[in-house]
Amino acid sequence: MVSGSLGPATFQLLGGYDTGNEDGAVRAILNAEVGPGTFGLAGVWASDPNAYYNTAEWTIAASYAAKVSDKLTVTPAVSYFSNVRNPATDTFTTFDGWGASLLAEYSVTTGLKASAAVVYTDVDAPGVDSEWSGFVRVTGSF
Repeated sequence: MVSGSLGPATFQLLGGYDTGNEDGAVRAILNAEVGPGTFGLAGVWASDPNAYYNTAEWTIAASYAAKVSDKLTVTPAVSYFSNVRNPATDTFTTFDGWGASLLAEYSVTTGLKASAAVVYTDVDAPGVDSEWSGFVRVTGSF
């Protein structure tokens, strides 16, 4: 991993190699303080599904974590997937997909955070339906 910062922006370049699958992945992540929040941009390449990344051969994603108040952060995000993974064969295909999500995080008190997210994913492959998912979580830290 290589990382650094330039003023209000930070970047990371990460790579991993899965010796069991003999495949790897490389990620580039850029975050910048913009207005009342943080803009994020990420790109991922994987040689084939592996322990470090198995969603698609190529992925690009963008998000904006808007600090609505001292306690509430709302983060919309979008992503595009090229050559998505076929779970039946555990290989990448020629099909593409995209996703969108919305995350809300609320700081209840020091060390206690409540989060909720909704995620939509659509893959343009025969027999694959679009999918809604999400979660609700309470996280304590000390």
